[in-house]
Amino acid sequence: MTEGADLLKAELDLTGLSEADAHQYVAVIQRAVDVHVEREKIRHGLWKRYPALDQVRQAKIKIERMYAALEHAALEGTDIPVIDLTEEAVDIINYTVFAARILRNDV
Repeated sequence: MTEGADLLKAELDLTGLSEADAHQYVAVIQRAVDVHVEREKIRHGLWKRYPALDQVRQAKIKIERMYAALEHAALEGTDIPVIDLTEEAVDIINYTVFAARILRNDV
């Protein structure tokens, strides 16, 4: 059985994307998967106890936090630590995946 990143690559149809775009897209998705796996080792599927609405609420909070940081940086003309925002972004990916799985009864 194919596992982890190999499974992700095997199931993705990236036809229509340039090689560079496909590589970068999969890299972001892989980071989200890595974060999920790291947290599952600690939380053991705790997210499954909460309904889709709670998952979407958490994603909304993360989006609002990202938006506020980007808006503040634009107004102030300052830089934002990229690592902070990319970690927020992968959390958003994971919360929306959780919501989708719950909605599909795939938990």
